[in-house]
Amino acid sequence: MRHTARITLVVLASAAPLLLASCATDGADVGARGTSSSAGPASLIRQIPVEVAADLVVDGTTVTWVEATLDTSSRTNPRVVPVPGAKPETARLAEDATFTTPGPGTPEVTADGLGAEPVSRGEFEAIRDAFAPKLFFNARGEVVRIATRHRP
Repeated sequence: MRHTARITLVVLASAAPLLLASCATDGADVGARGTSSSAGPASLIRQIPVEVAADLVVDGTTVTWVEATLDTSSRTNPRVVPVPGAKPETARLAEDATFTTPGPGTPEVTADGLGAEPVSRGEFEAIRDAFAPKLFFNARGEVVRIATRHRP
């Protein structure tokens, strides 16, 4: 048993420099789940959508958020709840990013409940209570679409 533990430690210790070298990002700001605000290794760039974002800020060429969940235990008053321990993440905003909302009046939503009404970036930034936005990413880890949900 002890012999196995020593071998494991030796293997882990010898792999550490390789692991650190593979994680180098040329000074890129890498968030808790691998989101990078500048180009880095493909393995560190987020490509999986953020299903629900809290504390969303679109600022210049970046987007910052905290990963969250949607608490629908109250059908008439769903809430966005940050994931326990989640830290703010940042990614670049793609130049051709699109923004969709449910729109004013009768909501226009997709089958998965996301807003289907395209709005300009300026119109989106003017929305002060964007509800439970979903973030989509391209292969470079840039945010290419932000879609908010209808608040019942």
